[in-house]
Amino acid sequence: MAHSLHFEPAAFALLFFALLVFILFLCSLRTNVAFVLIFFLLTIAVALLAAAYWQLAQGRAELGVKLEKVSACHRRGKKDAMLTVYFQIAGGFTFALCLVGWYLLAGQLLQSVDSPVAIPVGDLSLRVPSASLRARAKAGEV
Repeated sequence: MAHSLHFEPAAFALLFFALLVFILFLCSLRTNVAFVLIFFLLTIAVALLAAAYWQLAQGRAELGVKLEKVSACHRRGKKDAMLTVYFQIAGGFTFALCLVGWYLLAGQLLQSVDSPVAIPVGDLSLRVPSASLRARAKAGEV
């Protein structure tokens, strides 16, 4: 099939966005479990979307309209079904990260209004030592 050039910029943008989100995932390792889960799931979802758009750029542009319908691609060949699987799995990861995001939002809102109800978000700041704390411990200050 013909090469579809208008999907390549989206594939590259999603690829580099996945790299950025992965860096944010690494930075979130000292915050809380909810942020770690959000950025981990988002990294996977964006990488899968980049793979799907890369497949579309390789000549499956006519499939782009029908990707929302699962049954339309299962009647086609193996490659088209695999493309649908990329979108479905990315959607699943995105749904899961939205659930964690709403949970984190509820926890932060309750904390900001000094509510007596606290939702645990899994504080990691004490479990993962900072570089400055490790340097002080190495120098014998702590």
